[in-house]
Amino acid sequence: MKYYFDFDRTVFDTESFKRAYAKRPTVHELLHQAKEVIKEFFSSTRSLSRRHMFSRTLGTFLSHRRFGFVPEELKEYLYPDAATFLAAHSKDCTIVTYGIRAFITAKVANALTSYPLGDIVYTPRKKGRTLERLTKGKEGPFIFVDDADFQLASVGKVCPNIELYEIRRDGKPGEGRWPVIRSFEELPGYVPPPITFATSKVAAILNTASGSCDAAAEQVVQTLLSEAGVVDPKVWCGDGSYMETAFAEMKAYAPDILIVLGGDGTIRAGAEACTSAGPLLIPLPGGTMNMLPKALYGSLTWQEALAQILRNPTIRTVSGGSIKGRQFFIAAIIGAPTLWAKAREALREGDLSGVVEKGVHAFQNMLSLKITYSFSDTDTGEADALSIICPLISDVMKDTEQSLEAAVIDVPNAAGVLELVSAATFGAWRESARVTTIKTRTIRVSAPEDIPLILDGETMDLGKELEIVFVPKAFKALVPGV
Repeated sequence: MKYYFDFDRTVFDTESFKRAYAKRPTVHELLHQAKEVIKEFFSSTRSLSRRHMFSRTLGTFLSHRRFGFVPEELKEYLYPDAATFLAAHSKDCTIVTYGIRAFITAKVANALTSYPLGDIVYTPRKKGRTLERLTKGKEGPFIFVDDADFQLASVGKVCPNIELYEIRRDGKPGEGRWPVIRSFEELPGYVPPPITFATSKVAAILNTASGSCDAAAEQVVQTLLSEAGVVDPKVWCGDGSYMETAFAEMKAYAPDILIVLGGDGTIRAGAEACTSAGPLLIPLPGGTMNMLPKALYGSLTWQEALAQILRNPTIRTVSGGSIKGRQFFIAAIIGAPTLWAKAREALREGDLSGVVEKGVHAFQNMLSLKITYSFSDTDTGEADALSIICPLISDVMKDTEQSLEAAVIDVPNAAGVLELVSAATFGAWRESARVTTIKTRTIRVSAPEDIPLILDGETMDLGKELEIVFVPKAFKALVPGV
């Protein structure tokens, strides 16, 4: 595999660099300084020797670094996933970039000094002919990655043998003609770096208020980490009132790996504190429902899960959904609270079918609340309740599928309730005429009053209007390897 990458906003965090670079003196300011120096240089009343003035002025210009960079100064602006990819595949990677030649050359050379790349090529505005020349007579396959749609179109026009990817570091949806990626981790051939606990910063947050965690758990965790070679782990152990402080201090500590032991609320707080860039999360079951840990680790106890992960860790990317900044990774249940109070017993077993089976009889006593919904701004309607299911636990979606599964539940009368109960009893609730399912990335719901809501087992109130959006790479979990 041969890779051809754009530089700015693909490999290099240009926006962060611009913010830092803007703090340096402008060219106008430096020219003004130079003018004043020249006047003093030729003044008969100067107090310093010309040699002293020259060395002082040169030092000033170099300290401002307007015209140059300290070696490898710009390496910090490489996207972490790009740096990891280049480190593993340098000889197969070529940078293809354009811009003001002197400036872009200085940036690229400075940022990529330590990577033995296949080549660095500077091009005119469009890259199609350049890529045609670079790949002519070479054996593929070839991949080209750029954030600019006109560059992708240029390459696609003359190089049908090159696989194109549009990278969107800014979170935007993309132009639509090519596959969209958010990081190099989504590229074919990406190999994640090995996980070495001995050289990683490891943190653990233990909530002793949860059912399966007490003060003795801290020593168990410390022992398991020590046996795995972890050096000086940072551990916060306390009850629910201590969790806010623990998460704030953990964020400042910036660990590579975060272990969270607690109930569903604590686990979700840990997942929300992580991103696809890190830290890696180990969510251990310490509560009663344990929805996310159960989806990742099955019936393993927290001690068994942690021990197996430390022996043979594997990274698993977890997608999910977000509602007004609150994330969920299993399911969001939207509807009358009397229904979902009954459904909680099914949720405790992690059984989405049971949510319908054990809770549907409550429809007979539902409030008259109707929920208005729309999917991806197209399909609209009203329903008694919605269940938004994440790929992690949906039995009709792959774990890697880039959408949510929305189940619309509409039961107008007692006969409809009995029909749905019958379907749920035989595990066929999706086939019921009272349930409509659709795969979607965006759901909007509204109601005349506050909408009852459960996110991964936790009830909450987020208002009368909600927008649910798919989060393709919410965080990365560590799971036991095969």
